[in-house]
Amino acid sequence: MAARLLVVEDEFFIAQEIADAVTLAGFAVVGPFARVAEALAQRGIPFVVVTGFSPDQLPGAMAV
Repeated sequence: MAARLLVVEDEFFIAQEIADAVTLAGFAVVGPFARVAEALAQRGIPFVVVTGFSPDQLPGAMAV
């Protein structure tokens, strides 16, 4: 069974591209979803944020 990867992206076409690339890399995609990262952060579930925003533009839980 392939490792599952949650895809969160608010732009549909970008989310689909990410999901396709992740699938080709051998992962099983969960999603894509538009707004899940903050819920994961609140529960202490590890995740990675890839964004074009600067840290000061991210919600508090995701700002580094």
